[in-house]
Amino acid sequence: MALDLSNEEKLALVTLLTRNIAQDRRQSSASVRSLKQILSKLDPKPPAQPFSPPKVSVPPDAKRGSVRQRG
Repeated sequence: MALDLSNEEKLALVTLLTRNIAQDRRQSSASVRSLKQILSKLDPKPPAQPFSPPKVSVPPDAKRGSVRQRG
């Protein structure tokens, strides 16, 4: 069964699928795998993943050393 979708309809489906896949906590579930398969048929290129820089944590002792003390 082939769907005759306009570009707007296809974009809406791709957006919805991408959002649902990203928000699902169980990324390895059968339903997410099915959604990914459907998405790959609608949009063969992988969706761009937003880049988030890695979080850097500084130990509390390191923060104290950076404060200049007068004296």
